[in-house]
Amino acid sequence: MGTLARPAGEAPVALVAGASSGIGSAVAHRLAADGYRCILHCRRNRVHADAVAAGLPGTGHLVASADLTQPPDITRLVQTVRRHAAKWPSVVVNCAHPTPHTGDLVDVTPEAWTTESGAIAVHLALISAFVPPMVAARGGCLVAISGGLARRHSAGLGLYGAAKAAVEVLTRTLALEVGRYGVRANVVAPGRLAGWTDEPGPETDPFARLDAATKDRRALPDLPTAGDIAEVVGFLVSPSAAGLSGHIIDVNSGEQIG
Repeated sequence: MGTLARPAGEAPVALVAGASSGIGSAVAHRLAADGYRCILHCRRNRVHADAVAAGLPGTGHLVASADLTQPPDITRLVQTVRRHAAKWPSVVVNCAHPTPHTGDLVDVTPEAWTTESGAIAVHLALISAFVPPMVAARGGCLVAISGGLARRHSAGLGLYGAAKAAVEVLTRTLALEVGRYGVRANVVAPGRLAGWTDEPGPETDPFARLDAATKDRRALPDLPTAGDIAEVVGFLVSPSAAGLSGHIIDVNSGEQIG
């Protein structure tokens, strides 16, 4: 239920968008360890994505670069998957997002919104290109990586939060639309992660303000890691989560309790 059936011994295929570093890299490692052949998508960091692929357990992994806001690149990605992947992906995990925009909404430029809203275009592109074959096969799973700022608002980070909120709405609506075909769609929403490279800067930095505001609200003393996020994704795409669709799972050390 909710996953593509496969003959014994035939590895399933997963597409991980934004797989060249961070959460995407961790997700690829988790799925490969579970026996998936992974298609690692990257936009620019092909060298990094190749290095991730080389370090994955198993064989048959593929790296594909594409700007998923551009229709010709989407077409090329689909063609690459058809030519080189052993089979069509039964799992799609969207970890892709541009560098978050920071700044007050009154100062947002059209260029800033175009860049940030690219995350919405990417998610829609993945849905339109890769979910219809899941529907035809009567099974599959999509997971979107969102963030706490989609629902917990913070000054200076409104544009980023709006883009993440849109991805959540699209994913949960997709769950309603394709559930009757055995296709599931869920969201994993991290808070701040241990090991992030964007360490808090001066007190005027919105991420630093957010970090200070949420630190005392976390129920657990340690921040989650990218590996923790990947573990949740691995569960969501597994048969153990066959009854879960349309959910948002917060992974933030219990921040939402405070």
